[in-house]
Amino acid sequence: MNDFETAQISRELERFYENKLRQLRRKDNGPRLSLTRAIFAAAEGRFRQGAPEEWEYWSRADGDPQRLALRWQDLLTEQDLITRDLAVGRSGAGGYLASAETPALESPLIPEAGVITAGARVRTRLVGDQLTPVTDALPDFVWLQTESSQLPTDATLTLGQRASTAKTGGTFIRVSYHLQKQSSIEQDLRMIVRLMAKNAIDKAAFSGSGASGEPLGLINVPGVNSVSGTSLGWTGITDLEEACLLGNANDERLTFFTTPSVKKLLRNREKASNTGNLFGSIME
Repeated sequence: MNDFETAQISRELERFYENKLRQLRRKDNGPRLSLTRAIFAAAEGRFRQGAPEEWEYWSRADGDPQRLALRWQDLLTEQDLITRDLAVGRSGAGGYLASAETPALESPLIPEAGVITAGARVRTRLVGDQLTPVTDALPDFVWLQTESSQLPTDATLTLGQRASTAKTGGTFIRVSYHLQKQSSIEQDLRMIVRLMAKNAIDKAAFSGSGASGEPLGLINVPGVNSVSGTSLGWTGITDLEEACLLGNANDERLTFFTTPSVKKLLRNREKASNTGNLFGSIME
């Protein structure tokens, strides 16, 4: 064995044990991912070499060294972050009469998309067209009269598929030098991007056009029942509930979405004279 082969084997062993140590560290404490480090490395075209841990979690399927593919759960602000708590500053010769600090950015809006809260499943890492298998027809289930009774002729289970296309969206945020000096900037960026994604997901899930890369919203799907909000009554609400249940929806997960103005309207509209308002009955 020559010196070149020895050096090559040594490098491979070092790389192997380095990965093992990294896996053990993640198992004990979880990965310490830095969005700032990933952005800097991707901006220089060395995402994989400059931020290997972030590359393993946030790299795109096509291996683009200058793009990040953040999953929905990666935008959570509760993750283990590398950040500072307070702003850094120095006082003058006489000091300060009152101290000052820069707390983390606060958002009064809910941190989760409404459709996801209602039970919509999130599928990540999708690339290209998707074919989801479904059951089109189930065989009959027959009760036997006696132990010796035979089942009738067999029935074929019919399977089908539903075609869909993965949609990709994003936003562009310029991270300046001064913005990096803000305390807990990573947490703030995650919260802002998550808030923007939440609003976009809800809007597309309900009223998406299905064109120009936008998902197809529920109200634009052919065959979906709709009722005019101006004339919505108790009969219309029960008809919608019946249509959902006949479509194999889970009764426990039925969710109503409305705007503040429609909520106000329903709170003042009765099912019938002196029988209670619609909004209270829906919430029951």
